[in-house]
Amino acid sequence: MVCDKCGNKIAKGTMFCGNCGNKIEVMPETEIKKKKSILPFIVVGILLVIGIIAIVVMTVKSNPDRKYEKQLKIAQRYVDELDYEKAIAAYKAAIEIDPKRPEAYLELAEVYEENGNYDEAVRILKEGYDKTGDEEIKDMLERLEKKLLTSDNDVQNENEEADNSVEAVSREEQIEKFIEKYEPLMEKIAIEYEAFEGEGNEIGWYCAPQDYYSKYHSDEMLKEIYNPLITELEEYKKEIAELNFEGEEEIDGRIYKGQEELESYCQKYCKKSGQVFLTEDIAELFLYQYYLWVGDMEKRAALAPKLIGCPYIYSGEEGTTYDQYGREIHAVYRDGSVTDYTYDGNRLIHQRSDSSQYVDMTMEYDAKGRMTVFIQDYNGDTTTYYYEYTDDHNIVEKWEDHESGITIDEYGGVHFE
Repeated sequence: MVCDKCGNKIAKGTMFCGNCGNKIEVMPETEIKKKKSILPFIVVGILLVIGIIAIVVMTVKSNPDRKYEKQLKIAQRYVDELDYEKAIAAYKAAIEIDPKRPEAYLELAEVYEENGNYDEAVRILKEGYDKTGDEEIKDMLERLEKKLLTSDNDVQNENEEADNSVEAVSREEQIEKFIEKYEPLMEKIAIEYEAFEGEGNEIGWYCAPQDYYSKYHSDEMLKEIYNPLITELEEYKKEIAELNFEGEEEIDGRIYKGQEELESYCQKYCKKSGQVFLTEDIAELFLYQYYLWVGDMEKRAALAPKLIGCPYIYSGEEGTTYDQYGREIHAVYRDGSVTDYTYDGNRLIHQRSDSSQYVDMTMEYDAKGRMTVFIQDYNGDTTTYYYEYTDDHNIVEKWEDHESGITIDEYGGVHFE
């Protein structure tokens, strides 16, 4: 026995603690025995209560009807919260609990129908009717199948009406819509209509085989600028070919025949609206040059046979030869002079002309494809130009005691000081 105040051990029969003087109360033997005899009953009672609770819980959990009803309530709560994904999952869980009851099939089908998923609604109702034979499921299934059939017929009718509407659109309206669609592209190309007719020299500048225009541009810059234009021009070329107006049609009191007359009308419309119309041939001219600039030599070679000798690209006299990419290798001119060209990839590296005046030009490029040295021998008078690049847009040109600046704008345009 120990003191309940200081914990000191006390001999049996002692009335006071020898350590702290606390009075020791001694419980009678009869009371101790009485407490010991009650303890087993308390333990048994607690175990009995736990057992009853466990039996109740297990009974509830093992009752399919209760689990089914609980799952339906969960699903309905998700529907009220507009969380249809979780609601669908909850209804499917209810079906797994009891596939013979119709409620989950019906309510799940309603969710699918409200979200416009009629095919899934019909599928789940067919499954539900096969499992339950419920008449309410059958009625809903027949209603939705009828609705689906009506919807399909409406879509078919709309498609037919749209087809008829397209056919009813006049050729003039189609042309105007086509031009409006590609108006931004025409603005990007930004070349005067008169050049198409041979009254200017802009086309020659764009299609010059010597490719002077791109000698200051890095290969990366050329691709960045011209690859998007190439994509647009290729789509434009394909679409204008698909217009393929055949036969005859009267527009503004005049009879137009075939694709050639279509292009004539387009040009007239563009001039009236201040736009430049790109015929399929002119679009090919730009592609022909752009392919060279970005180094897509395979596509360049595909166009070369068609465009060599084109009126918009200067062609030499008899005896002129070309490489597989349509570039002049040996050019013969009317005055009897000749010029020879040498290329490295898509870059011109040497040009030599023999005529009344002798000209020899050599170009060197850096790893980015930009010209760094240009050597010109003009009748024995040689000048060497050097190019230093601050960045891709700013260049310093140096020769002898002179120095000049060159800039390239965001569109690839070259500007000299």
